[in-house]
Parts: sequence; structure tokens; C-alpha cells
Amino acid sequence: MNLLAVRALRWEWLLAICLPLLLAAIVVNASAASAAPAPSRPNVLFIVVDDLCADLGAFGVAAARTPNLDRLVARSVKFDRAYCQFPLCSPSRESFLSGRRPESSGAIQQGRTVRSVQPDLAYLPGYFRSHGWYTAAYGKVFHKNDLASWDRYDEAAPISPQEKAALKGRAATRQQGENAPEWLALDCEDADTGDGIVARGVAALLRERAASGQPFFLGAGFRKPHLPWTAPKKYFAQFPRTAIPPLREPPLRDVPLIALQTDLFGIAPPADREEAVAAYYACVAFIDAQVGLLLAELDQLKLWDKTIVVFLSDHGYHLGDHGGLWAKLTDFERCARVPLAIAVPHTKNAGRTTAGIVESLDLYPTLVDLCGLPRPAWLEGRSLAPLLADPAAPWDHAAFTTTIHEGVIGRSVRTDRWRYTEWGDAVATELYDQVADPGNYHNLAADPARAAEILVLKKLLAQNPRTAEIPADAQSPRAAKPKKKSPP
Repeated sequence: MNLLAVRALRWEWLLAICLPLLLAAIVVNASAASAAPAPSRPNVLFIVVDDLCADLGAFGVAAARTPNLDRLVARSVKFDRAYCQFPLCSPSRESFLSGRRPESSGAIQQGRTVRSVQPDLAYLPGYFRSHGWYTAAYGKVFHKNDLASWDRYDEAAPISPQEKAALKGRAATRQQGENAPEWLALDCEDADTGDGIVARGVAALLRERAASGQPFFLGAGFRKPHLPWTAPKKYFAQFPRTAIPPLREPPLRDVPLIALQTDLFGIAPPADREEAVAAYYACVAFIDAQVGLLLAELDQLKLWDKTIVVFLSDHGYHLGDHGGLWAKLTDFERCARVPLAIAVPHTKNAGRTTAGIVESLDLYPTLVDLCGLPRPAWLEGRSLAPLLADPAAPWDHAAFTTTIHEGVIGRSVRTDRWRYTEWGDAVATELYDQVADPGNYHNLAADPARAAEILVLKKLLAQNPRTAEIPADAQSPRAAKPKKKSPP
């Protein structure tokens, strides 16, 4: 064989061995690029909505029109069984922003803060701020804002005279200890409302901070659908009362009166339930549109690959169910359950749902975990990272919700099958089968056949921290406000 033939054979041999290896390397590198790991210091966009129950399209309620929230959920892991720790704005937010249970911290009424009893505690955004994140917010993230948590904060008050008047009128009505049906179609643009300003302010922050090189934690706090139910009239036009399905519910059986609270946190029973629900849904559609502005900004700035997006409500809300409840502050499933979705960069689980029972309290440790930060010692929740990695992962945990009515604390625990509630030491008890009775209409606590289940649930409920006593000004969760004296 001559020299040229030998050289040709050598090249053929080298190509036969090396070319497959080279092609394999290209494929591996391409796969690695397409499944890039999440950034070590991701941004956080924290969206919290006031008084929003799980009446959303993505949560199975077709009458609600929420295309933007549905799109966000489609990019997220949806938590179908998530529960607040206190079904009232201030205690709920103090809990998930501090990482402490309401009865552990004593923050069990409107306006009572965890910081007042634990001055050195870092709330969730403040903790990120202390670790190098830029933190800023518009609107109602805290109920009583904590300025130490933010580099920048804007209350975002409405410009619309109509919305201002509606808020002022509601405050005056409640100052007198009265309720009234309160909804109004506003003759204004989205940008003139408080929540419209929130959306546009946070969108501007996203544009401002996207190129900064510093990770950010941005809060978007939307106030609707909190009363009064006001939104631009185009949203009311989407919901004629005929679009609202009539309420069909079973009769209440053995439900204690204390569970059917009627406090000053709702509205007077409206003459037309469908009209009232339509007003509520109009406000939900309005908020959906504002969230849509934020999603569009994330798209435009290509921030999804480096931003964790959290969407939740502070608690649920009754819409005329249970014999006519128009309020929060109950331990029923409808009020304790909250819509929760978390979108994580480069997730393989977008659009999946987990049935794991989780708590709003779990958000603080989850975000700390996802961002690689040390876990603060005071946190009482658990990280949801295992469920984000695998929504079907084993998860055997319960959720605890506390409320107060007529000076009595109601403590509730939700397990896979049951919701069990104790009022005071021996005022009343409730047991609901969440499979047979998901709406909580038939109390089984007096059924001898359920004694074994109650014993197990009673022991489980005892694990939840208990406050030593109810503060004198917390006989109702809202501290009483003195009425203005008439001029002489």
C-alpha cells in the first residue's frame, strides 16, 4: 500500500471515530442551552390581590373572565389547595410576609403588626433587600405598610373623582357601623384608578430595573375586588346579571351559628344576588386586565427566564352562599382557600397542578429557598420547592386557619379529607367531609361514627400555636373606631 493510501485510510478512521463524538457534543450542548438552569439570584415579582376567592377561569369557574390570569397559571404550577392563615387582610398579610403564624406573633386583628412585637424581624421583601435585591412596590402589599422593607414604595391613590368618592362614601358609612350594597361602574379609564396606577407603576419599574444588573423584588398590590366594587364601566358591560349562574346549594345541616358570622366586613344582603356577583366579577376582570399589563412587560423585556412570579390572594370571599354570607372572616373552605400560582424560570412543570395542601405562610421559605438565601430561624412555614420540582411529589401536610368572632377564636385544620374547626374551648365544633361536602354545608361533628377521625384531627389542631389570650381590643378582629362627635 502506498503512502497516499495509508494517509487516506487514516483520515477515514479518524472521521469515523471523531465525527460522531463531535455531533454528540453539539447535541448535548444544545440540550443544555435549551434547559438552562434557573439564575442563582432570580428576580421576584410578587402579585397579591385583595379579597379574591378562587373564582377564576383557571380554577374552574367559567363565568369569570380571566384570560390573563389563566395565561399566568398556564406558565406556573397551580396550587389547587392553598389556604390562608387568617381570612382577613391585615392578619393574613402579616403572616405570609413575616413567615409567622397569626397566633404565634399575636397579629390577629386589623392593623396589629408582627414588627410591633418582634422589632428585629425582617419581612419578606426586607429580607431580600438585606441580601442585595432592589425592593419596590406599588399599592397594597402590606395592610399597614412597612417602609423598612422597600427601597421605594408608592401608595398609588386613584385619580378618578368617582373612585375617590366611592372610597370616601364607604369609609363614612362604615364609620357609622353600617353596611350598604356598594358597586359602581366608573366613567373613567383604567389608568385613572388606583389599581390601574399600580399596574403601570410596576410595569415602569420592570423596565427601569431590567437592565440594572441588580436582582429585584417588586410587589404589585391590587385592591380590587375589595369593596367598594368599582371598575371602569367596560368591565361591568361584560357581566350582565343574566351571565351569572344562579346559586344552587344544599341546605345547612347542624352548622353552628357562630360559624355563620355577620361582622362589619361585608355588605348588606343585596336584593339581587346575581347583580352583586356580576359587580364582583367585573372587578376581577378589571384586575385581570391590569395583571395582563405586567405579563406583557415580562414578555417584552424577556424576563421570564430570570424572574419568579408569585400570584395569590390574601383570603377567599363569600358571595351569598351559606344562607347569604357576603363577607370574609369565616373558617369555611370558600373563605380559607386562596388562588395561588408560582412561575419559576425554566420550569418543566408549567401548567401542571398540585393537589398538595399548602399555606400562604409557605411563600417566605419557598422564595428564600429558590433564591439560595439562608433560611431565617423564625420561619414557621415549609418550602414548596419540592412541589415546584414535582407537583405529584409526596406531600402529607395540613393547613391551619384561625379567625375570631364575638370574642371567640375559631381554629380550623384542613387535611386531605377533612376540615375540622373548634370554637373556643367548648363553644362549638365543626367537621366537614371535603370529598362528599366540599362546600361545607353538613356538619358531622356530632356523628358518633366520626369520633375516631375527630380525635386524630383534634390532636393535629393542637399542634398549631395558640395565643395566650385575646387582646381586649380584638373581641372583633377590627379594633373599634371612635365615632366622631357631633358639633355642639
